[in-house]
Parts: sequence; C-alpha cells; structure tokens
Amino acid sequence: MVDWPPVIDADGHVLERQMDIRKYLEPPWNRRETGLWPSDQPFDTELFDTLGYRGYDRGMSPAQQVETWLKIMDEYNIEEAVLFPTGSGNIAKLREPEFCVAACRAANDHFAKEYNALSDRIHCVG
Repeated sequence: MVDWPPVIDADGHVLERQMDIRKYLEPPWNRRETGLWPSDQPFDTELFDTLGYRGYDRGMSPAQQVETWLKIMDEYNIEEAVLFPTGSGNIAKLREPEFCVAACRAANDHFAKEYNALSDRIHCVG
C-alpha cells in the first residue's frame, strides 16, 4: 500500500459577511455605517452559477462555512485547508489609513474567532 503525503488545499476561499466582521470593529469605527471595503468591480464571481460547490452560498454563517469546508475536505481526503477571504481582501483599497487598520484588525479577529477556532484543520487568513 502506498503511503501518500497529506493533501493540503492551499487556495480555498470563504465568503465572509461584513455584518460578521463589523462586530469586531473597535471604537470609534464601530459607529461608522459605511462599508468595510470598496466594491468597485461588478465581477460575477460565480460565472452565471457555473462555479462553486452545491450548498455553499453567500449568506452562510462562518460556522456553516466551516462545516461545509470540513465536509468537502472529508469527501476529497483533504487533511487541511488554507482559506482566503473573498471580499475583505479589498480592505487594502480603503483610502483612510486609520479606518483601514481598524477594518483589518476586525477582519483578522473575525477569522481567528469564527473560523480558525472551530477546527484545527481550517487555517483562514486575513
């Protein structure tokens, strides 16, 4: 029997929601009502619903996404996954340095507490 090396998905993605990240904004930024990142590109990231994993939707909570990722990983014998943000990667485009730092911290806290803390197989980066 062949002893295969562990499989690691090093380019997975989560569909984070601004409302989940917003919970981690520190004052005074937590009172701000603007978006946490600009969305200046009208990309159809699902290519007319031809991409994606059935049942993995934009409205899912972090816990639901982790559960779905673990199911996918088990299905394909993936030992661990490094997951990247889909929307909050655009935080770097913010033009206000102080707000940018606050939004980055909030996103990192969100990923650490609501994704990474749920499984030692999931490694979500901000």
